[in-house]
Amino acid sequence: MAYLTRKQIIIRVNIMTAPKKKPSSPNTNVWERKWKPDSRHPARTIPRELPNEFSRVAIADMKRRQVRKVLELGAGAGRDTAAFVENGFDVTAVEISKSGATRLKNDFPAALIINGDIREVKLSPQSTVDAIYAFSVLHYFTDAEINKIYKNLTPHLKEGGRLYIAMRSVNDEMYGKGKKVGKNTYEFNDAVRRFFTPKTMVAQVSKNGFEVVSMSDRTVQYHAHDGDHKSTFIEVIAQKKVQPKKSSLRKFLTNLFKI
Repeated sequence: MAYLTRKQIIIRVNIMTAPKKKPSSPNTNVWERKWKPDSRHPARTIPRELPNEFSRVAIADMKRRQVRKVLELGAGAGRDTAAFVENGFDVTAVEISKSGATRLKNDFPAALIINGDIREVKLSPQSTVDAIYAFSVLHYFTDAEINKIYKNLTPHLKEGGRLYIAMRSVNDEMYGKGKKVGKNTYEFNDAVRRFFTPKTMVAQVSKNGFEVVSMSDRTVQYHAHDGDHKSTFIEVIAQKKVQPKKSSLRKFLTNLFKI
């Protein structure tokens, strides 16, 4: 019978117990390249006074609702961040790329800029916001990842607060380009994008505790490193559902039967 040496046993144990590395997303380094100082990406040079049209719609609705605190996901070059700051909102913006976050911190000292991944970023437990805004961000994630993002950040949105979200439509010019890696999902130019229908958009927000207030399509001129093209987004405004409060009797009975 062959016996293992102490060194061989240690090596085998280390191999068996070593934590598995998470597979890196093809999107991981895209934003770092896109927002670095010497980037030639056209989106980086769009004037700040030209925010996305959806942000104008969102800001108008926020003002009607007397919103103060806004959480922006995937702030990028800061076009919409600028619009929120200039309109007097208290802004917290999350940006995954270090280069993008550094630029945002320099440009918007009054805003709280967080360099982090929206799937993992941790806000202060006491932190609450009146609105969450995400333009052209969540379609880069899988269903499971989107659910995780909602679970991570929705608790910080006050009850009755609103979500302003825009994701690529199946009517987008880029739909079908590149390698198909899932249903309505394609890998193209180092990024994986999902494309949504109105039905899948409604299903996505509904299962995560929101009720759709309005939904529309918008086609815009999009500036990309491989040239300009038209992009079609499904824009949704949704309201966080208010959880019914348990009556004192119901609480008593619930706790009684837990014993």
